Amino acid sequence: YCTVYLPYFLLFTMPPFASPDQLGFTGSLLTTLRESRAKLDAFIDDQMEQADAAAAAHEARVAQEQTFVDAQVSNLLQVELERGLYENGGNNEKAVGLAKRREELARQEDGVKHEIQSLQAKQTEQEKNLKALQQEEAKHRERADEANERKEKVEAAKRTTVDDLTRGIINYKFLGLDFEKAKDDRLKFTFTQLDAGDPNRTFSFFLNVNDEDAYEVEETMPPLHQSETNPLLENLNETDDLSAFVRGMRNAFSNTL
Repeated sequence: YCTVYLPYFLLFTMPPFASPDQLGFTGSLLTTLRESRAKLDAFIDDQMEQADAAAAAHEARVAQEQTFVDAQVSNLLQVELERGLYENGGNNEKAVGLAKRREELARQEDGVKHEIQSLQAKQTEQEKNLKALQQEEAKHRERADEANERKEKVEAAKRTTVDDLTRGIINYKFLGLDFEKAKDDRLKFTFTQLDAGDPNRTFSFFLNVNDEDAYEVEETMPPLHQSETNPLLENLNETDDLSAFVRGMRNAFSNTL
């Protein structure tokens, strides 16, 4: 008795003209990826609209604040002019009036300076918020690019020919591997031909794609420790090499004997 390894072309799907029922679990994975991409695109569009609206509002506020600042500068120039009149002399009555006006303008000047500082602080905060939105948009674009890359890999797998698919299924059955679509769009893998004393004994697990478009293993029978399955899952999520993953799971079950 010796362990029989699976062929390297396990990862396959039906041709582009196949129906969703023919695609089986691959069709479910593609549907999940498309739905996730659609949600991500909608979210990115919404964030871009919000960023554009925030930028437009920011520009309008800046223009309004600049108008206010220009008006206050004019007031300051008037203050300087009246100060010059007071210092250059005049009658006492006029001097007293100018002194009061000078004090009033000084208070107004302090208020204007305070208002300018407040506006500058608001502008700085708005610029920080805009920068944060731009960074968030960049992250979503990066995620969209990653989703596109994964989609291209899946579509590349669809180019598997019907002959390759048929030969693969026959070989898998002969070597003791079977798989079927289960509830909740999961895929059940079942191994036989592992136990020399009982070749028909079954070893199985479920493969699922979670909400984050990542593979995960469920319900291994007999149970396997996460220290054995986690490295296989990490490699699968990084490379999409389903063939290598199934071979690794088969070896993990063999090690329990």
